[in-house]
Amino acid sequence: MWSGIEYGELSESVGRGAVKLIDIRQPWELIQTGKLPGSYNIPMNQLVHALSLNEHQFLHQYNFPKPRPRDSNVVLTCRSGRRVRVAWNQLEPLGYCNVRLYFGSYLDWKANGGPLLEPDFSQTLQ
Repeated sequence: MWSGIEYGELSESVGRGAVKLIDIRQPWELIQTGKLPGSYNIPMNQLVHALSLNEHQFLHQYNFPKPRPRDSNVVLTCRSGRRVRVAWNQLEPLGYCNVRLYFGSYLDWKANGGPLLEPDFSQTLQ
């Protein structure tokens, strides 16, 4: 079963660099709204394929180290929290059982006054 994370804990973890935050929204959504600090983008429709890549391929394509199935500091976020639930159901069979879900996602982050950054796709969109 999935484990959630709330704004306060996530904000603190992001500030310490203690979390690998993966935003599963589409790149155009990030351009329109901004992204959570420290987050990396893997669109939901690429998630299973991305995690099937070897570490070198993953790093080259997504510009951050590939999470390991047992990592406990991986958090998924989307716009409202709906897609993270769907994504978790795709990841569990791959062994990613410790992934945490930010149920409020972008909308909760924004409502709590969390900072947002402009996305940089210069290295990920080719």
